[in-house]
Amino acid sequence: MSVICTTYFLCGIMDTMVGALRGVGYSLLPMIVSLIGACGLRIVWIFTAFQIHRSLWMLYISYPITWIITGGVHILCYILVRRKQLQTVKNL
Repeated sequence: MSVICTTYFLCGIMDTMVGALRGVGYSLLPMIVSLIGACGLRIVWIFTAFQIHRSLWMLYISYPITWIITGGVHILCYILVRRKQLQTVKNL
């Protein structure tokens, strides 16, 4: 519980970035990033890191790790989308 509860704010940051991307008109991109990041990376984690060290802690630590990675990718996508939108407005 200490791993999940102390790092749960990372999930909120990730979800906020998903909402921001949807708000600027991109809904498919955050869905794909979330599926690959939150689901796909956890499956990879279970078949790799969890197999090396089988413990409940190792399973729980996958949550904040995937939240950080997925949130980071969402932030990067948001920056790229905003640059693209600002460039489009500038060219008008």
